[in-house]
Amino acid sequence: MENYRQHHDIGFYAESLHISTTYLSRIVKHITGHTVRFHISELLCADARKLLECTDLDIKEIAEKLGFSEQSVFGKFFVKKTGVSPMKFRTQRERDKKNYLLPNA
Repeated sequence: MENYRQHHDIGFYAESLHISTTYLSRIVKHITGHTVRFHISELLCADARKLLECTDLDIKEIAEKLGFSEQSVFGKFFVKKTGVSPMKFRTQRERDKKNYLLPNA
């Protein structure tokens, strides 16, 4: 799954393994209880959170880095996964860091 940033589609992984998408889906679901798409989206979301929290990259750059075709597609994905926009997530994390470092300020 090291290519998940560029390849969000299960077809890429099935083809790499020389098996059908149906078979790959069935195996992954049976073993993990989740779909391949779920695992890919979890990895992407974790990366997005890390990039938003630990870098100064703008949202568009993060979207591109994670293989999203448009910033708006990334934004919708992130809201669906976290409940907040990428910008709001970043702002909240920055505020949390300040409050942690200066609790009585």
